[in-house]
Order: sequence, then C-alpha cells, then structure tokens
Amino acid sequence: NLAVALLCWLNGYVSRYETAKRERGCLDFFDLLYRTRELLKHNREARRYFQSRFDYILVDEFQDTDPLQVEIVFFLAESAPKANEWTEVELEPGKLFLVGDPKQSIYRFRRADIETYHAAESILSRQGEVLDLTLNFRSRPRVVDWVNSLFSTLIQPPEQGSYQPRYRPIVPSLPDRGEASVIFLPSSPKIPTPNSAAGELRMAEARTIAAFLRKIISEGLPVWDRRDGSKRKIGYGDVGILFRAKGAMDVYEEEFRDFEIPYRVAGGRRYYSRQEMGALLAVLSAINNPKDKAALTAALRSPFFSVSDEELFLFSRAGNGLDYLESRTADVSAPEPIRNSFRLLNELYELRNRMPVPLFLLRLYERSRILPFLYLKPQGDQKVANLLKVVEMAHGLARQGLVTLRSFVQFLAKMESAEAEEGESPLAEESEDVARLMTIHKAKGLEFPLVILADAAYQGRSRMGEGIVNRQAGHLEIRLGSQLATRTWEAAAAQEELRQEAEDSRLLYVATTRARDYLVIPLIQGERKRFLGALWQDLDFSGEIPWGKDLHPYGGAGPSVRVYDSRKLNVEKKELRPFRIGVAGKRRRGDLRSLDRFHAWQKETEGLRKEGQKATRILSVSALIRTEKEAAAPALRRGRGALFGSFVHELLCRIDLGSPAGLETTALALAKKYGLRDEEALQGVELVAWGLTSDPLLRAARAERLWRELPFVYEQNGTLIEGFIDLAFEEAGELVVVDFKTDRVAGEELEKRIRLYEPQGLVYAMALEKIARKKVKEVVLLFLTAGEVKSVPVKPSEFRRVERLVEEVGADETSSLIAN
Repeated sequence: NLAVALLCWLNGYVSRYETAKRERGCLDFFDLLYRTRELLKHNREARRYFQSRFDYILVDEFQDTDPLQVEIVFFLAESAPKANEWTEVELEPGKLFLVGDPKQSIYRFRRADIETYHAAESILSRQGEVLDLTLNFRSRPRVVDWVNSLFSTLIQPPEQGSYQPRYRPIVPSLPDRGEASVIFLPSSPKIPTPNSAAGELRMAEARTIAAFLRKIISEGLPVWDRRDGSKRKIGYGDVGILFRAKGAMDVYEEEFRDFEIPYRVAGGRRYYSRQEMGALLAVLSAINNPKDKAALTAALRSPFFSVSDEELFLFSRAGNGLDYLESRTADVSAPEPIRNSFRLLNELYELRNRMPVPLFLLRLYERSRILPFLYLKPQGDQKVANLLKVVEMAHGLARQGLVTLRSFVQFLAKMESAEAEEGESPLAEESEDVARLMTIHKAKGLEFPLVILADAAYQGRSRMGEGIVNRQAGHLEIRLGSQLATRTWEAAAAQEELRQEAEDSRLLYVATTRARDYLVIPLIQGERKRFLGALWQDLDFSGEIPWGKDLHPYGGAGPSVRVYDSRKLNVEKKELRPFRIGVAGKRRRGDLRSLDRFHAWQKETEGLRKEGQKATRILSVSALIRTEKEAAAPALRRGRGALFGSFVHELLCRIDLGSPAGLETTALALAKKYGLRDEEALQGVELVAWGLTSDPLLRAARAERLWRELPFVYEQNGTLIEGFIDLAFEEAGELVVVDFKTDRVAGEELEKRIRLYEPQGLVYAMALEKIARKKVKEVVLLFLTAGEVKSVPVKPSEFRRVERLVEEVGADETSSLIAN
C-alpha cells in the first residue's frame, strides 16, 4: 500500500522533531499528557505512588476530556495498580466523581471523544452509579419546550456506534412569563433566496439584526432580572449573538457600526489584522527603516498622522521626496500636516534606540495624540485598549531578550503576515451595556436574556483531515492528496462525516440553550442544508410568509413560535455627516466666564493628575545605577552584550550548581533562544564553569535552601521598588545574596563597576530582610568574565545611604517609569 509506505517514510520527520525537542529540553502539551499516561500505565510503582497522593478526584465538563486525560484519571482512581488498560481498572469506591453532559460534547477538534465518554460511563455504571440531572435553571419553559421538541429527534443514538447520546428532555425551573420566546427573523425587506450569494445573505441578515436590536431597545422589550425575577426593559448588554465560526463576524461588525449598535467581540482572534494594529506597524516600520517608502506612505495616511491623499500627491508633484530625515522636508513650503508629521518622525527616529521599546511606544502615542483621537471613533475604547496591549506585549518580549525596535517590528510583521491568532485586549465588563458577538464554543457555560443565532448563510465545510483515528478499533486511516489513501479510507470518511453531523447537532443544542427569555433565529426561505437549517425543518414557508404570526411546528404538537414581521423594521442606515468644529465668530456674552471656568478646571485636573502619579511611582533597581555619581563611567553594554548577559544569567538559573553535567548541551540549546552563535554559547559555558568553582556557588550548592531569579517588590515611603535577585541561599540560618555580572572590565574599571553596583546589591539585601524577616549576612558580586569575587559591606550605615538614594531617585518624576 503506497500510502502506508509513504507514511512510514515520513515517520523520519517525527523522529527528527522529537530529537529537536529533546535537545532543547522542550515538551508540548501533548507530550505532557502522553508521558504522564505512559508513566502511569507501564510503571506500577509510580502509579501506586500517585494513587496515594489523591483521596478524591472530581472532573467537571467530562464530555470535553481528552482520551489521554481519561486514561490518567482512571489509573489514578484505581483501587490497586493492577490493570494493563484503563478500561480494565477496578475503581476505588467513592474516589472518582465525574460531571458531564454528552449533549454538550463539542470539542472534537481538541481531541474530545464522546465514544470515550460513553466507555467511561459504562465502567462507572457497572462499578458505581450514574445519575441523570435534568432540571434546567437557565431558560424559560417556552424555550425549553421548543428545545425538547426539536432535539428529541436530532440527538439520538445511531444504529451503529456510540457517537451520539440519547436525548434526555430537560425540565424548566423558571416560571413562564407568557411571552413568545422563540422568534424566527426573516431578513428585511424580503427573505433572500437560497441561491443568493453568501455575502448577500449575510449582509441582509446583519442589517436586519441591527435594525431589530435598535427597535426592541427603543420599545423596551421586557426581560426578567436573573437575581430577583423583576421585570425590566432590555439593554444591549442582555444580548448574545452567536456564530458557528468567526469568519463572518466582520460583516456584522460593519453593519452594527453603521447602525450605532454598541458591541464587543468576545474572544476575537484577529488582533493583528485590526486597523489600528496595521497603522501601528506601518509607523514603526517607517521609523525603523526611513527608506521604506511603502511603510512611510501608509504611516502618513494612518490615523497617527492623518495626511490626506491629496496632500501627499501635491507634495510629491512639487518634486519633494518622501524622506523625513532630509532637512528640506521641514521647509515651510511643505503642507503643514506633512511638515509636522516629518518633524515628529525625525524626532522618534532619533529616540528609537535610546529607550526601551515599551517606553518608546508610549512616547509615540503621546506625541501623535493617537489615543484621544481613537476614543472619538466607533469602538474607540477597544482600539485604544488594543494599542495599550502592544505595550504590555513589548514588556513581555523584552524579558525574553527581544529588546530592540528592529526586532519588535520584525515580530509584529511576522505575526501579521502569518495571520497569527491573538485575542484583542479584554475590555467588556459584565455590567457594560454592549451586545456580545462570539462563537458558540466561546458561549458555552454562558447565558443571555436574548440570544440571536447569527450567520444563517453558513453551510460549513468538511472538517476532514488527512488522518482519521478510530480509537475503539485501534485503526488509523490516512489520505495523502486526492489520489493516495489507505484501502478503507472511504468507509472511514463516511463514518467521520456522520460524527461531524452529530457534533453539529450538539452545537445547535448548546447554542439554543444559552437563551433565557428569548431565542431569535434568522431565516432563509426554503433552505435546509445550512448549519441552522435543522432549526427550520418543521416550518413550511412554501407559500406566503406568515409575517407576525404564531406557528405550531412538529405536527401541531410542539410549542408555538413566532415569525417576526421584519417588514416593519427601518433598515436604512443613518446618514453619516462629517464631524466639524465651527470657526469662532463674534464673541458672545459669557464666553470669557466659560473660558475662566475651563482654565480653572485645567489647573485642578493637572494637580489631581500629579497627585495621582505620586501614589503609583515604581522604581526598578537598575534605575539606582544610573543615578550614582559613577554613572559617568563607560556605558553599560547594550544590544548583543545585553543578550549575552541574559543568556549567561538564564544558564546559571537552569543548571545544577552541584554538577556541570550537561552544561554545554543546555547552553547550545539555550543560545538559539537568544539568537547567539555556538561560539558565543561556548564562551558562556567557560564563564559558568568558572563560576561553579567559585566559593559563593560552591557554598550555594551545599546550602539548606536556594532561590534563583527571585522576583521581589517592597515599599519604601510611597515608592514601590522591584527587581530580581540572581541567587540567594540560606546558610546557618542567615541569607547570602549573589549577583552575577558579565561586564568585560578589569583593574581600575572593575573597581568603578563595584562602586556602581553596590547600591543594587544592598537593595537586594534590604528587600530580603524586609520580606523574609531574616538577616542578610553577605552580598557578593560575582564578576564571571573578570574572574573576580567581590563582597559588599552589609551594614546599617550602608542601608541608610541606599535609602537616601531611593528617596532622591523616587522624588524624580521621570523615574516613575520602569527603567528595564
């Protein structure tokens, strides 16, 4: 079989991948599960030990459990380590408690397997007890009755296999309020035909939903408060709009913006494709590389500078070049927007390597005034939150060694081009009055007074991969391209299609049961093959649409549903008028008084702002170095030297201080993280090898307790001081601090550096004494490159000197930003 032969040949790739992970000391999440399962399955003593560690095991949402996790759970819950397979386990009575709803098993793409769920249920039914919980605390009776009528036919066990559970009707606990709870919403002004393009269907539906929301909000559709059951008017925050897939959300967002519907996209993964992110990347690219004309043009046209196409055209036509570094571009003959933009770009270019990337981003935001500008735009608070999230990302990447603007720009460009999934900055609070757009998977476990199932045009696509696993039979079927497949691929693919359809029915169940008071379902006339088509299956719209009428599907035996009369909706968008600020004309009486009040408010606000800043001052330990008189000494290394120093620090953090075994292998693997060459890694090995023979590290290896890369924060007179201690250990009940240095210095320069670093070491000692309540008897500066060990005197007088230094630095407002 050629397909099998090719797969065996490709197995070499898997071996290479596993070898690469092993060399780097890396494990992915699957490795953690697999190795844990293998340990428990094949090592009886290990199984016995871990069984004794847990008295009780509770697993919630068991229907979404990975098969490997199921095996781990059952091996841990075994009465004695005897079974060869998890299905043979004899459970310890009362130890295992599982909670799950097979009707809500919707995570096959994460390896959740409902057939494994049923196998586990079978074991528990033989050795314990299975209880059915049917009481529903979320939905009104009319929603529950409709759900039961529909899914009692959609969710039933197949003739062969166990990939679908038997539907057990749910019982409502909330009182009936007498309102029509299930509403079908035809698109206005008419229902598009099934043959309409998907884009046309989505646009019509999105516009209808937006108009529907605007109408029910203005009319005050009644909902009932979850806490006390009181009746109140619906708000946008009561609405959840659920999608099968997130790809269509853009259409709905555009219509919602046009209709001024406040909304949030929950768990969105299109962070890097957002307009504000593209604009930021263009600006940073233009600053990083002034010769990148495409980036510069995009930056000028972006909201950061708002230069119009006409201004760019006239500027270029006049013979000017797009080069903000040339002094002549600041000439008064250039249009003012371009002149101001070039001046700011030139300023930022000079600063690009003189401050950390997070501070540089904040400077860009402040000087361009982009944040207040975006606040005036629709969804402005989300746009601002997304830009501020970039600052947090820059802080995180800096800790990983990504310290230059160039490397940060390359990172953002890579994320954008790869369409990397990243969630937007979380913004919406539970109490915020905005509609939530989210996928059905994201909505699991949530509830809304009104749920709309959006994107009736979604037909789905085959989720068939290149391999199909039959865990029950222990078979793997594969397909390579369109021609090569294992002999029984077609039969396995047909079975896989049935399993996907079964999961789609469960997805619909999860979606419909998110509704508390109202469930709204868009409608496409005559269409049954789409994802939502199963919800229309018993509605006959072959003739006149029964606008505004109540229908009784399921042969008249089921609960009534209402067809909303969307002909009455106003689907016309509001005319967008340009935002203008009037030019001052004749001064009116009272203007001066208003101006005086404004100036008084400005002064008061500025005072409050400064007072508020005092309370949030943060000082990093490294800021102390730059404020000492010795700061005039040769500059501390930046760029590649800083990366090498970070590499050596992490290497010392990873290895066993008592044994250098594996030092070179660890160093070569770690060097790739920092982008260092092998010869640089070996230089680091030499430094660390010497350090391991030094007196401080020999003592640390024998220490009672040891801490490496120990983070700390402590407060001194309103200033928060934070940092990391490279190494601390306990010796005879007292503490010793060791600070690693990789400076390439000797002689007099070494003595200068010692004086420069003394305050840093003393702050570490002060922090430990305040936090750990133990005496620090010694602070050691370990200069690895110079091969020198220097002790810092730990005396009360030295502590007082450093405290005064902290007060001086803390009083400087510019030090409130974290230096490193």
